[in-house]
Amino acid sequence: MRLLHAGEASNTSLALSPSGGWQNIKLADGLHAHLLVTLTIPDFATVVSLEIRGAGSKPGAPGSVIVTVRRGVILLGGQFGQFDAPFPASLSNSSVVELEIFVDGTATEVFANGGERALTSSAQVLAIEGSLLRATVINGTATLQAATWAMKRSVNV
Repeated sequence: MRLLHAGEASNTSLALSPSGGWQNIKLADGLHAHLLVTLTIPDFATVVSLEIRGAGSKPGAPGSVIVTVRRGVILLGGQFGQFDAPFPASLSNSSVVELEIFVDGTATEVFANGGERALTSSAQVLAIEGSLLRATVINGTATLQAATWAMKRSVNV
């Protein structure tokens, strides 16, 4: 994977709380990105939403991909904090959820807990420099640690 990275990782740690609202993590390239995200979710009532969107686009608008996580459940797509559609995938009941996310413009893939669940979205993230990863929480507090890389756009072997 390291051969596909277009530079060094950018590392971020966040403490998420409802009063903090959405917190941004800048992506070097929101169209071609690799993210490693570790969430610590202390209880079943806490819900964390991650949104990858183009800079300047409205939350939840076309050009956005939303990943919603609570202990034991993950959902790709849908609306912030909702687990009704499409169908959520179950995860191991653990307070720590590890997500590996690949964004390639026309596809977003999420691998949870080392491949325990794999989810794919065909929603296209806006191809705008300065795209963001945004995180927020409802019903509690959570922590987020993220490493993000821009990906090379082509690889010559």
